[in-house]
Amino acid sequence: MRRVSALGAIGLGLALGLVFALLWARAAAASEVSPLPASDYGVRAACGAPAAGHARCLALELVPETAAARARTHPLGITRSAPITAGKAADGTDGLRPQDLHSAYGLPATAPTAQTIAVIDAYNDPEAETDLGVYDEEFGLPACTTANGCFTKLNQEGKTSPLPKTEGGWSLEISLDIEIAHAVCENCRILLVEAKSSSYANLEAAEDAAAAAGATEISNSWGGEPPSVDSAAFDHPGVVVTAAAGDDGYLNWDAESKAERGFADYPASSPHVIAVGGTHLQLKSPADTWESESVWNGDGATGGGCSARFDAQPWQQELANWSAVGCGSERAVADVAADADPYTGAAVYDTTPYEGEDLKWLPVGGTSLATPLIASVFALAGGADGVEYPARTLYENQIKRPGSLHDVETGSNGECAKPFNSEGLSGCSASEEAASCSQRAICLAGPGYNGPTGVGTPDGISAFEPTTAVPPTVAGVSPDAGLESGTTTVTITGTELTGATNVQFGSTSAVFEVTSPTSITAISPAGTGTVPVTVTTPGGTSTTGPADQFSYVPVGPAPSIKKLSPNKGPAAGGTSVTITGANFTGATAVSFGSTDAASFTVSSSTSITAVSPAGTTGLTEVMVRTPNGTSAASTKDRFTFEAPTITNVTPSTGSTTGGAEVTVTGSGFGLGSAATTFKFGNTLGTSVECASTSTCTVTAPAAARGKASTVEVRATVDRRTSKKNPPGDQFTYN
Repeated sequence: MRRVSALGAIGLGLALGLVFALLWARAAAASEVSPLPASDYGVRAACGAPAAGHARCLALELVPETAAARARTHPLGITRSAPITAGKAADGTDGLRPQDLHSAYGLPATAPTAQTIAVIDAYNDPEAETDLGVYDEEFGLPACTTANGCFTKLNQEGKTSPLPKTEGGWSLEISLDIEIAHAVCENCRILLVEAKSSSYANLEAAEDAAAAAGATEISNSWGGEPPSVDSAAFDHPGVVVTAAAGDDGYLNWDAESKAERGFADYPASSPHVIAVGGTHLQLKSPADTWESESVWNGDGATGGGCSARFDAQPWQQELANWSAVGCGSERAVADVAADADPYTGAAVYDTTPYEGEDLKWLPVGGTSLATPLIASVFALAGGADGVEYPARTLYENQIKRPGSLHDVETGSNGECAKPFNSEGLSGCSASEEAASCSQRAICLAGPGYNGPTGVGTPDGISAFEPTTAVPPTVAGVSPDAGLESGTTTVTITGTELTGATNVQFGSTSAVFEVTSPTSITAISPAGTGTVPVTVTTPGGTSTTGPADQFSYVPVGPAPSIKKLSPNKGPAAGGTSVTITGANFTGATAVSFGSTDAASFTVSSSTSITAVSPAGTTGLTEVMVRTPNGTSAASTKDRFTFEAPTITNVTPSTGSTTGGAEVTVTGSGFGLGSAATTFKFGNTLGTSVECASTSTCTVTAPAAARGKASTVEVRATVDRRTSKKNPPGDQFTYN
């Protein structure tokens, strides 16, 4: 305006001034609806480096560093179609809104069936429910409260009290987790389980508490160094378990301390969970729909890498481009991905102070954002839907439902030492970053599967729904025999047993209860003969085979034993014993004292062949059990576990240099090359081979100190050593 008035042309000047003013106003308005450069912001981790045996939360706060950023009059992550003057989260001033997430990934607002999304975090957020209420009101979401049954908070023991102490950084993580879960799935129940500290032991207890409380999805926005053994806390077949891949790049190259580098985060590296990587999301304006995604690498980077401790599941190793990934048989992280870059992060409301700050609305990213988002997409698709490990669904749909995922083909989460660009992204090329992994797909994006983003990002929910229900399998029935009158309690083990609608013994249905995706307890109906046990689920009916056979035994007398042959054997076990008697049909067990036989086969109603287990030297009772009872003790069912005895060594002389092949005879020798050892004096013989429990051959060692002498040969079986028995057990070096 001042430049126009300086022209001195009154009428024309005023007209031009009005035109310029209008153009200036339009330009100003346009600038107000576009995101500010990333240089106006910084990124801060909500949680610090973890102590040994602990995990860190992975929420990253986007911190305004200029006056324009602090004014909150510019949107974040997306260009808005109208000026923002009120500075409200509902207008996009604090990051992506629920409607942005839905439009970006093509998601419905509600799940088709009742779903409970559990989020596992450390410490207590005392304002979690209140903050969620403010979030819901701002964005017009249905209320989610304790009173209406939508929101529940438990401690790691699954109880409502006592709750842990408060820690501000983890409180921000909690707000992010529960608000994103509710934003994505508006009719899902939210279960917050708070561990009393960030130790793995406490977080894993909280994990089990969530599963016990009926969670259908469990989200873990935290991670750390993997243990040597995978915890059973993350192995909940039939439950969707998601875990954040981390915020420090491929094998944590960007971590602050050396101790935090060199591994893929756990529990994301567990083969039982869905590991969630992170992307930089670009949306189209004004419809706010998906435009593109690249691997997040800048001020923070999505984690991942090959696990050095855990193997990949079969469905991952069956990928068409698996050999290009570079992990061999090792687990590759991640499985799937979603938006995680703080510069395109989500609006979160949190009022629990941390680091001296009083927070309210703020933008938050990190794989902590992607992880509850993916858990909620699974909820929108109906949860695991009978699949034991739902990561498998994603891998199958990558092939069976092409186009059901956004394939992220650009970027890398490898190391970069250059400054960020104006969008807060890595200043290196993808090829420069991928030098970290020798240009393999484990850290370099490309068509198909890659480590940073897995099989891709959501494009609707079809990739999260099983293509076809998987039929169950029956791997065993125990016991595998019962009376013809029925009522035997039978444990059926197998796979994909969740949702079973029928269990049949032959053609007769049984009363049953599904106790887990791998186990059913059934009551046998009345029947005769040997029949298959089959399980029917929405995925089909199990195929019959040798493992599912159940034998009906007529009601009659208990079994009895008349003879054992042989009736003695080494204490190391392994003796094949023929048991002769009566009423053996349908035998369910054979025991030597209190120990079950190593194996047994019912040859007929009067004969069983059993292999003796290891036992204690001396007499023991052999018993046969059938549905009609257990054989009574008698003098005919006694079996002697023998200590080894040596009666002769041939030849009984040999060179002081050793090497003589000596045949040792006696009793109580164990079969197999490692079952029996022989010492010549105090020196072990070598190359032991036992043809029977009474004859073995052994190579004599060299004489002690090379001197001629006569020594005793001793046999040891299962820590039991033969007693002196001269002259039969003597060997002379000459």
